[in-house]
Amino acid sequence: MTLQKYTVLWWSKVESWEATFNDVTGYISETAQVGSGRYRVKVEITVYSGSDSEEITDYSPEKKVTIS
Repeated sequence: MTLQKYTVLWWSKVESWEATFNDVTGYISETAQVGSGRYRVKVEITVYSGSDSEEITDYSPEKKVTIS
């Protein structure tokens, strides 16, 4: 899981975290200190079934943070 901030023309990494789950449902909760800007979370998941695997990447909706 990667917290990204939009900077000019691309998304740059702010923080990243890893977790391993051995069940159908997983939960991860992390915090990061951020300044004003546009942020999103990128999630990369690899699902294993025997010798097969599938990689999934998804993104959260963007969140605008304004700190005065």
